[in-house]
Amino acid sequence: MSFAAPVIFGRVRTSKLLARKRPRLIPITDQGIETVLGSDDNRWRSLNEALNTPVDGGTTTLQQLLIELREESRIPAHISALRVLDVVAWMEWKHRLGATASASVESIDPEPVAVP
Repeated sequence: MSFAAPVIFGRVRTSKLLARKRPRLIPITDQGIETVLGSDDNRWRSLNEALNTPVDGGTTTLQQLLIELREESRIPAHISALRVLDVVAWMEWKHRLGATASASVESIDPEPVAVP
């Protein structure tokens, strides 16, 4: 009897698979997202705090802002605020790439955007 070798997924593929299974719970993690949001060891806790902390001293949280953006953009309600954040962060990363079109991906300034 022979067994096939186990399939080993990388970090990005694993995060996309988990995000597909739990879209309201698991963020996608890839180079673009980490460049914009950061990649510290406490990423989950930091993201949770960022989504639930009032922005700019007000009463509106980042999660509420993402939901408002989703509604203004006429994105269906079944798309989670976390997926909207993934798209916004990915678009920011692509914008940074475009701003430095002559630079390679490795030379882009990896400073994370301050998440309110």
